Amino acid sequence: MVRFVIVVVEEGIRRVGRRGTVGLLNAVGMSRDYSGWRRRRNDG
Repeated sequence: MVRFVIVVVEEGIRRVGRRGTVGLLNAVGMSRDYSGWRRRRNDG
């Protein structure tokens, strides 16, 4: 799983450039942690 993510990130860097890759990483992190983040926001 981790290796697959690394490959995708490297491909993104080649295609989009560093700025686009940062956005991609943010999108992936948000989508993965979204449910837990929602729960934390609601508790707060």
